[in-house]
Amino acid sequence: MHEYRMIPMPNAFVARFGTSINKQAALGAEAFTEFANEQASQGWEFYRVDTFTIYDKGCLGGLFGGGTISSSEYYVATFRRPK
Repeated sequence: MHEYRMIPMPNAFVARFGTSINKQAALGAEAFTEFANEQASQGWEFYRVDTFTIYDKGCLGGLFGGGTISSSEYYVATFRRPK
């Protein structure tokens, strides 16, 4: 049996002007590695990353049943450890 910790992740990384795609990916991976190692030092094992979508009708659309539905994607890193 495990307990789980789910932590929201940024869905985009902002890179400096002129930074190549490979360099951006390397910087993102390095940042996530540091974060995962910090969690590991507290006994948490990296388990997976999930994507989920939230749909929103907006304030007035939700009240009156109309309006435009917008959606946003989010990423969550899941860590686990034995209970």
